[in-house]
Amino acid sequence: MKHLYYLLLAIILLPCHAANAQLITTSPTIVQRSSNPIVITFHADQGNKGLMGLTSSTPVYAHTGIIRKGSTKWEYAPQWLDNSAKYKLSYVSANTWQLTIPGINEYYGITNAVEVEKLAFVFRNANGSKEGKTAAGGDIFVNVVQDNEFELTLTSSAESEYITQARDITFTATTTSSADIDIYLNSTTSSPVASAKNATTLTKTIAINTPGTYNVIARATSGTKTATQTSTVTYLGQSTQTDYPGGIPQMGAKANSDGSVTFCLAAPDKSNVLIVGSWNEYDIATSQPMHYQDYNGNRYFWATISGLAADTDYPYYYLVDGQYKVGDPYANLVLDPWNDRYISPTVFPDMPPYPSDKVSDVPLAVYNSSINDYEWKIKNFKGVDQSALVIYELLIRDFNGTEGQSLGNGTIAGVMEKLDYLKELGVNAIELLPVMEFNGNNSWGYNPNFYFAPDKAYGTPDDYRKLVDAIHERGMAVILDVVFNQSDGLHPWYRMYDIDRNPFYNGTAPHSYSVLNDWNQDNQLVQQQFKDALIY
Repeated sequence: MKHLYYLLLAIILLPCHAANAQLITTSPTIVQRSSNPIVITFHADQGNKGLMGLTSSTPVYAHTGIIRKGSTKWEYAPQWLDNSAKYKLSYVSANTWQLTIPGINEYYGITNAVEVEKLAFVFRNANGSKEGKTAAGGDIFVNVVQDNEFELTLTSSAESEYITQARDITFTATTTSSADIDIYLNSTTSSPVASAKNATTLTKTIAINTPGTYNVIARATSGTKTATQTSTVTYLGQSTQTDYPGGIPQMGAKANSDGSVTFCLAAPDKSNVLIVGSWNEYDIATSQPMHYQDYNGNRYFWATISGLAADTDYPYYYLVDGQYKVGDPYANLVLDPWNDRYISPTVFPDMPPYPSDKVSDVPLAVYNSSINDYEWKIKNFKGVDQSALVIYELLIRDFNGTEGQSLGNGTIAGVMEKLDYLKELGVNAIELLPVMEFNGNNSWGYNPNFYFAPDKAYGTPDDYRKLVDAIHERGMAVILDVVFNQSDGLHPWYRMYDIDRNPFYNGTAPHSYSVLNDWNQDNQLVQQQFKDALIY
């Protein structure tokens, strides 16, 4: 099996005042240009969790630099794998590490006037084989406030902006200088629930015990300057036990005879799942929790949605236990928030747009009642005798494209133009390197995330079908190279669990030369996924 490390290039900015569970926290809460010292606390069980579970005996280092105002370029960063003592983090407790920066100028060696806008980080082990980054594989950033600016942050003790049980949540407003601070619940036109005069912090604990959305608003005034921040917590309804229609859960989206669609996600050990879709403008507050059924030792969540129009694209995702936003592992088409924008309309015309004004940082599944409608020209192809196979292994990315240039811009349309050439060579079988939805747009395909969705970088689902038809018309067989030993980090079942408690993956591969995330092939649902993918 071939393997390819692929670095997801999407960069996700993590503000230092993020409201809920954070990959890094800072002391002081608001980092200013003159802050001294600055303590960076790295929570390895957040983000991509690449360093989760390491003990104090395994050193962790920061690769760090600064981003100046108006730039996106890292500056004042060391060489990669510089293991100098200044970059080594201190072990605090399980999955918690700290780095102390005595001062921005001193630490980064800045000797002239530089307006620093962000501190940039990637955490790693000593040889760089493991990295701590954002959940999407991006670099981590901390905002830096200039000393003459007035800034307000509002943080909460909630691990997520969504909770599934009633609880008390503590909100803390922090300012860069003394101010009059008020905290409001839902509206600033009502009386504040907490106030402080000439202060830099204000804390208020609020009991959230009825399902709904709670907007906590902090407002601070210092002289002529006023700042406002809002933290939102939504208390979700509970999933209830109700058997899947017919009694046997079927994963994915299934159309019903009455025009409704039943969506189903296998999620063992989970207690609450919502399906969030374009049919209600991705409004989590009004989305209904899915039902659940325990069947053959596994838990399945399901919901039936009515009123979906035929031949219409409906993007959706799942919110699991109020913490994990994931796509549908059985999706036939996936929208990628990081990479789809780089796919040319000539390659994938009329691609459903990613609703970035309403959703972020999660691959969306797309349901369309006609997504699998296709009139095959060749319906009785019998294959080629195995003893007579002459196989051409073909990576669509590199097989065709701009002539004479290695741009990796090959497409299915380009392959179609070369089929007669391959036939003339004496080829009677074409083996496609993996075409299932993989990370990024430029890959050999050995980093899959969704096994039922062809990758859009090469063309539309119908383009793939037309290619198979055209190959069969010429008497040639099609062989698919499929990666059933590993997945990349965006597979929903990988994202839904900490790796040490993930029933779908091996925390440590039981074999040598492991790459990416090793499937637990003894798991019944993993086996079912692969069987269903082969049939599809």
